[in-house]
Amino acid sequence: METGIIAVLLLAFLAFFRALRNYRFLRDIPGPPLAGWSDLWCMLARNVPHYGQRLSNLHQRYGKVVRLGPSLVSIADGTLFSQMDQNQLGQSVTIPQFGTHIAASDALIYGSDNFHISHSIWEYAYGLPQYEGVIDLSAKQLVKAIKRYHVLDLTASLRIFAMTFITELTADGLLREEQVDYQAATNNRYLCTFSMVEYMLIRSPVTALKRDRGRRLVTCSRTPMTTSPVSGLGSGAIPAQVKKGNQDSVGRSHNAARGADGIANAFVSLFYFLLKHQRYLSRLNNEIDTAFCVGSLSDLPLWRELNRLPYLDAVLKESMRLSAAAKFEEEILTPAGGVTMAGFSICEGTTIGCNSHVLHFDNNIFGNNVHQFQPERWLTANADERIRMEHGLLLFNRCVRGCSEAQVVWLELKKVVVLVLMKF
Repeated sequence: METGIIAVLLLAFLAFFRALRNYRFLRDIPGPPLAGWSDLWCMLARNVPHYGQRLSNLHQRYGKVVRLGPSLVSIADGTLFSQMDQNQLGQSVTIPQFGTHIAASDALIYGSDNFHISHSIWEYAYGLPQYEGVIDLSAKQLVKAIKRYHVLDLTASLRIFAMTFITELTADGLLREEQVDYQAATNNRYLCTFSMVEYMLIRSPVTALKRDRGRRLVTCSRTPMTTSPVSGLGSGAIPAQVKKGNQDSVGRSHNAARGADGIANAFVSLFYFLLKHQRYLSRLNNEIDTAFCVGSLSDLPLWRELNRLPYLDAVLKESMRLSAAAKFEEEILTPAGGVTMAGFSICEGTTIGCNSHVLHFDNNIFGNNVHQFQPERWLTANADERIRMEHGLLLFNRCVRGCSEAQVVWLELKKVVVLVLMKF
């Protein structure tokens, strides 16, 4: 009996000592009281609904830096978060950097005088023009399908269309998950979870059957499909991707998949927002019609022609801001020696997280009425405000701008938006 009591007391002492040791490292950073002692608070909070909103409330209460665990902090500054990764101050644990990322300055990418330059950088730095037009055939089929039916569930049809397009790119190699060292990949809990989810949603036999049925629904054709829904796929038009067996390949593939999924959500949500707010639809239609009348827009738009439609870009980014807010979070590890953020010292080995909901609904980043769909905010912002907004659009900044595969999806689906609005 005495031995058991001693063992219990010893375990209690060790648990208290460990909790005290955990609390000591980040004791100066404010946050929920329990989060300073154990990871239990964060584990429970992340598994309940509206975690993003709860985290936003914590940042409003405690400030830019909030402690969520003994070795985990959350920051509400997308610019600082991006600078840490660009300066290689830390190691990304959710998305390793894209290996051939362009070293372009923020002024070049986001400056108001260079609004159209960023797309040109995307297109030509990675050799993207070779992928232009892969969606043309399926886009024409979509237009025919919409014309054929007087009543159509537009949201469901567009979602099936977008996911079929992304799936075809995955199957043909552009977004294919590469052969990797899975022993190294298991060190990342997010990548392992995604691989299983990706299999269930995209690669499983049941999903393949549903996808085939959905493809027939989208094309709305009474005749069997004789070609791939995406022109150029499976025909050698798209070059095979080089496979590299390293963790960067895992991160790049994971990065592209997350970016493509976010773009698909923004693409579908865009039509909902435009139909709900007719004044924005009228302005976008006017921009498209004007470009077409002056000869700067073709019947089947080209990427370089889309660069001349700034309001289209603003509408898509505003749709992404509101549609992808609740389900994206990025983390990086602090380097040796630690860092100082917002006046707080963060020791090495600490995980620094950034949640999209916190950034997307921050008045200091996106101005007033952050819960409303207002594309004009992207056009009226000055250069400094635009930089903050671009960095604050976490999914776009992390998974699209630095990933050529996701950029193909972004540009091709943008083309479909213009085509649908031109025809109807």
